Amino acid sequence: MKDWQEFELDALICPAFTGKDIALKLLKCAARDSAGLPLAVQVVTLPLREEKCLAVMKQVENVWME
Repeated sequence: MKDWQEFELDALICPAFTGKDIALKLLKCAARDSAGLPLAVQVVTLPLREEKCLAVMKQVENVWME
């Protein structure tokens, strides 16, 4: 969280819920054996904020390499 505040970014909101949604159930089933598969991360910022975008991308890369 501290890293995100360093770049003046709002906290990320990720819903944490369990439901009986059929799409969620299918997604969990499909992801069950996905360990080791590639993962994509998209970083988006407001126009003319490329510095923030690049800084966040660098942070993601650093975390990924740990």
